[in-house]
Amino acid sequence: MPRKAQPEPLEQAVQVLELHPKGGREVPAFYANSVQVLVSLFDVTLIVSQIGLGAEGEPEMREVAKLNLSPQHAKVLAGVLAQRVAAYETQFGPIAVAPNEPQQPS
Repeated sequence: MPRKAQPEPLEQAVQVLELHPKGGREVPAFYANSVQVLVSLFDVTLIVSQIGLGAEGEPEMREVAKLNLSPQHAKVLAGVLAQRVAAYETQFGPIAVAPNEPQQPS
C-alpha cells in the first residue's frame, strides 16, 4: 500500500483552514491594522486592534482580540506566516510596508 506524502513540519503544527458556509460553525472575523506582541517566559500574547478615528475625531485604538500562544506555537506560526508572505510576494510582487519605502531586492 503506497504511503501518503508527509506534510512539512510547519504545516503539521499549524493548519491553514478555509471557512466554508457549510462548515457548521461560525468563527468571528476581525480586521486589524495594529498588533502588539507581549512575551513572557511561558507565553506570547498578540493583542489585535483597530486604529481609527473616535467620536470626536481623535485617533482611537480598539482592541478586538487577544491570542495567547506557547512560545513553541508562536515560533511555528512565525515560520508559517513568513512562508505565506514569501509565496504572496512571489505571485504578486514585493509588499511595500510604508507608502514611500524603496523596494528591497528579492
